[in-house]
Amino acid sequence: MSVGPDSSRNGFYVKQQGTGKETGSDWENAISAKDFAFVLGNLQSDSVTFYIAAGTYKPDSVYSKQEKGVYFANANIKGVSIIGGFPSHVKSDTLPDPEKYETIFRSEDKSAQCFAPYDINFYGVVFESPIVVSFSEDLLTTFEKCTFRDMDPALNAVYRKCVVYHTQTAKSVIEFRECLFSKNKNMLLQGYQTPFNVGVDKYYNCTFVENEADYLFAFPGIDSGYGNVYEFVNCTFFKNKANAGFFSTYGGLRLYNCSFFDNDAKSFLSDASSDRCELSTLVGNVFLKNDFSSFLEGSRRTSSAYFDLVSHNLFQSGITEMSGWSDNINLSDTESLEKNLFETDSQDGFVLKNNGGFTSTVALKSDKLSDGTSIRFPRLDSVLFDQRGVERLEKTCMGAYELKCTSD
Repeated sequence: MSVGPDSSRNGFYVKQQGTGKETGSDWENAISAKDFAFVLGNLQSDSVTFYIAAGTYKPDSVYSKQEKGVYFANANIKGVSIIGGFPSHVKSDTLPDPEKYETIFRSEDKSAQCFAPYDINFYGVVFESPIVVSFSEDLLTTFEKCTFRDMDPALNAVYRKCVVYHTQTAKSVIEFRECLFSKNKNMLLQGYQTPFNVGVDKYYNCTFVENEADYLFAFPGIDSGYGNVYEFVNCTFFKNKANAGFFSTYGGLRLYNCSFFDNDAKSFLSDASSDRCELSTLVGNVFLKNDFSSFLEGSRRTSSAYFDLVSHNLFQSGITEMSGWSDNINLSDTESLEKNLFETDSQDGFVLKNNGGFTSTVALKSDKLSDGTSIRFPRLDSVLFDQRGVERLEKTCMGAYELKCTSD
């Protein structure tokens, strides 16, 4: 290989089989999948971008830097970008299209982790094996238009049976933008951090469909009672199952304009007993046909101990409002009202499909209940678009989908 650990280049083109001189300078001279693992682990300069063609990439024990079957990045290098979604036979400059072309990362043993990024941003990548994101500084790692699917992570001391394991010693942030989490058989994200270093895990315009775990999201922190904050904006949750709790966090939960359809969980929010927990906020969300044995589970059962603000949500029958909640709609007849509001099939089930944007949604048919009650509320300054990227009206619809019409 002619490029080796060359640190002078700030961009590498990658195909499964190397082409031309294999310098990585362009698609005609792309480095191979094996050389990608070697170069990634031996980078000597910041702000390097890898452009990776479609195909399935498996880290090889000979070329991976530290551990068998894992892509490791140099922890001293910052600002690395990995961009997938290019056609496998691309020969000239072209834009990535991850909806059409899949760049897949998977370990040889699908239950084992395949990636250990430090300061890496991903675009248009499919993960079929778990990853571990580690921080020792205040950093931001982003996943945009990425898919996490069909994983069944095995118990491991490093990543604790989860799809994404977030470990940190700093106030770091992970952002997932327009990502799909589909048919994973264990926890979607879990994390650990040292005291007083609370970060935020943010999800924008994401879809979660048919995942199953004891806890779908858990950021338990440590004995001191600190944990990361979960923030979800314009996300759709469809037919997921949590045998224990949907969310479990020391850090607090923020839900803005999200939609929950046909989910099953023992509890929706399982909060810690520590008084250091940040209070949770739920504004503009839709909850329909979910089977939650309890909405809250924990030792601090008063609303003021859990929530800062709960308003303008559409709740199904069975979710009881607590003291301090305001301007919510509580449905007494879920079955008849949902047919009027959302797109359903012949079996009266909700229809999740591509209605625009990278991730699937359940389309609204009306902005009014059958009794004429509007599901619109004042748009949040921080949520100006819906999950598909459609601009929200000043009086916007509850949930992840905006209906571009006004009430009479």
